Amino acid sequence: HETVAQIVRGNFALQGENHGKPVYKKDTQWNSLDVMIYYWDERDGPNFCGWWFGPKVGGDQVWAYHPERDAVPPPSGWKVPYDGPVDNTFILQSSGAAPAPAAPAASYGQGYQAQAYQRPPAAPPAHGYQPPAQGYPQGYQQGYPGYQQPGYQQQWQAYEQQRQQQEAQRKQHEEAQRKQQQEAQRRAHEEEMRKKREAEMRAKEEQMKRMREMEEKRRVEQKATLEVRKIIQKMRLATPETFDAAQKELEQGMAKELPGCGSQQQALKAEADKCLEESKKRVENLLKARQEEKERKEAEEIKRKEQEAKAKEFIAELTSLVEAAEAGLDKLKQTAAPLTSEDADAKAASLEEVDKATAAMEEAGSEAKAAVAACTDFILEKGPEMKESISAQSAPIPAIAKATMPVLPGAQGPAANDTKQQLAKLLQRINACGKSSDAVMLAGKSGKEDFLRRDAAKKKTEEIEATFLKYDKDK
Repeated sequence: HETVAQIVRGNFALQGENHGKPVYKKDTQWNSLDVMIYYWDERDGPNFCGWWFGPKVGGDQVWAYHPERDAVPPPSGWKVPYDGPVDNTFILQSSGAAPAPAAPAASYGQGYQAQAYQRPPAAPPAHGYQPPAQGYPQGYQQGYPGYQQPGYQQQWQAYEQQRQQQEAQRKQHEEAQRKQQQEAQRRAHEEEMRKKREAEMRAKEEQMKRMREMEEKRRVEQKATLEVRKIIQKMRLATPETFDAAQKELEQGMAKELPGCGSQQQALKAEADKCLEESKKRVENLLKARQEEKERKEAEEIKRKEQEAKAKEFIAELTSLVEAAEAGLDKLKQTAAPLTSEDADAKAASLEEVDKATAAMEEAGSEAKAAVAACTDFILEKGPEMKESISAQSAPIPAIAKATMPVLPGAQGPAANDTKQQLAKLLQRINACGKSSDAVMLAGKSGKEDFLRRDAAKKKTEEIEATFLKYDKDK
């Protein structure tokens, strides 16, 4: 690379040190710029570590680069330019304490000078031993005549001592740098761990904050959901009297609480709408049922009153029949008195009177039996109608009344109970009339038979007395 060759060609001398390795400077400038050879470590990354040619140590402008990390610049393998391929004609050659034999420029690779940087002079051979020249750069041979110059060995020892001191300083510097790097790495690691702990603490605090917020949100949602469900439950239990108030409360409660129900909003809204619709239908059905029940009760009340009037007619008619039967019984008792009375004055005194009383008794008994039979026939004829009338006028008995009053068979209300009691009393009177009529008739017949026995006995006694008087000698 001719342009770079014009810049770097020349002799370089030790200038100083950078990153623990020597720095060399060209003895002449190029275009008012210094030409430096220096080493750069890995602080800016492994791609920037190695040996560089440039006008300034660590500068941005460079001309050649070698990635090796040797203690001195490598003699070959340089990339020219720094990001290009290896230029095999770019050769660095060290110079000894005495000038080396001159060589044509072409032997150093397109005119590059061999004296690139200073290296220590070669050690003098021991016992005349000449080391081989293999492995040294072109033109760098230890057996040149400089070994025979006066003071060369002292110069070598002084340089070797200086080199050892520099090497010791370099090692101390590298050890100090290594410790500094370790300390920096330790501090960086501690800082990284501190930042990591702080980041973990912040993350944990953020997580706890989110959890608290989520818990608070869940609590608020639960409270709002509970309030909405209470309102919906009231709507479910609403009656026709409380429906309007419950509907208003539901609308106000949903507007207030539903926004705070979170994910339950849609489900609760659907549930509330369904509940409202079902409650409307239920209330309508209740009102309809109430109206039907009212109409049914009104119809039953009308029918009950009609049957009650009819039952009263039955009772009144039966009562008149019973009273007629009782009147017949009284007449029978009066006509049978001559035969049944214990009073001697009231009894029949003659057979004619007995026969007359008997005939009157039998006639009155027939009338009494006919009256009783009329009552019985009336009951048999009108019984189904009377039973229907009594049942129709039965009214529901309140629960407290059921617990405090006896319930007669077939009676379900005060009116029915009164009618049945009246009917029962009439039946008792009818039975009493029948039994009393039979008893009077039996007593009358018995009284007649007694009279006939007494009359026969009297006649027999009179016949005996007549016979006794007929044959009485004392007479």
